[in-house]
Amino acid sequence: MAAPLVKVPKNFGRHHIGSRTHSNMTLNMKGGRKMKVSSHVLSLNSPVIDRLVNTLEITSLDVDDFEELAVRCFVDCVYSGGIDLLGMRVFRDVIGMAHFFEVEWLAGRCEGYFTECLAKSETSDFDEVLILVKDAWFSHEVLKKNSLWTL
Repeated sequence: MAAPLVKVPKNFGRHHIGSRTHSNMTLNMKGGRKMKVSSHVLSLNSPVIDRLVNTLEITSLDVDDFEELAVRCFVDCVYSGGIDLLGMRVFRDVIGMAHFFEVEWLAGRCEGYFTECLAKSETSDFDEVLILVKDAWFSHEVLKKNSLWTL
């Protein structure tokens, strides 16, 4: 699935993640760590975040169900329209966030990445692969059912 056309100024990009000028939303991660992001950029990619920001006026989201590295990767993907930082270490959480926040293009790209990894793999041990897929699906379903963010 092709990356979306992101509707932001030409000079906007990864270097603005954490910017005091452009960042009006806080992502609260594990261990009390915080990441400042632009609700505008996230809203353009996620109908869920768009509803949270524009309907409920939420400016702070708890994303502590996900690993910090995966949250940073997710934000980078959304800002850049690419999956440069995606790796198997963060795959499960990034695809979980993509499904949870309904970033369909990213979920599709994650699935494509995973398929490519399987095709390149010379391992015959698919039990580990099945566990990874089940974990990603289960995490997504549990978050969806138990979330206060479901609108």
